Amino acid sequence: MALVSQPELLELASNLGIDACIAPRLAAASAILKFVRRGEIISLATIEGSNSEVLELEIKHQSGILNTPLSELHFPRGAIIGAIVRGEDYEIPTGDSSLQVGDRVVIFALPGSLNKVERFFE
Repeated sequence: MALVSQPELLELASNLGIDACIAPRLAAASAILKFVRRGEIISLATIEGSNSEVLELEIKHQSGILNTPLSELHFPRGAIIGAIVRGEDYEIPTGDSSLQVGDRVVIFALPGSLNKVERFFE
């Protein structure tokens, strides 16, 4: 494990065979983003150099999006559901996939689309 003060060195440390690297600035930024964002966000990370974000959130309440095929939902442009985690099962979703209370979803969002994604799940 290594403490890396310059985030741009994270990839180099990984290439040197270091199993785990901690970048305090990135960890603090992630914690602040998670706090500032509303909703049931479990984790949130910014993709370095792109301002795109990856977030994981849990479906905690009943809404009109449940049990509806993803192909029938109007998911915000600039974002995509990359995975659905249901209990111990992981699924790469298709248009036939649907969401249930308790599911965790991993979403990739381009800059400017995260607020729309949050509103979609409210």
